[in-house]
Amino acid sequence: MGPQLGLGAALEARRVQLWPADSLIAELEAFADAVEGRAPFPVTPAQMLDTVAAFEATIRAIETGEPAEVDAGSMPGNHDH
Repeated sequence: MGPQLGLGAALEARRVQLWPADSLIAELEAFADAVEGRAPFPVTPAQMLDTVAAFEATIRAIETGEPAEVDAGSMPGNHDH
């Protein structure tokens, strides 16, 4: 069995080959598509906040050398919207 997540889901390690991509260009293109009404922006405001919370927890862990927790309300599937 692989590592455990706080939500109890088991993960198995696997290697996945992905094509190189410029994430900044992809984000700007997605933003432009959303502004022009061609497609919804692929990242919800809640997901954006989750990313910031995870980043801040990572910084805390680096600074303290201890594991840092992320609020359970910011975990995938725990949003009401």
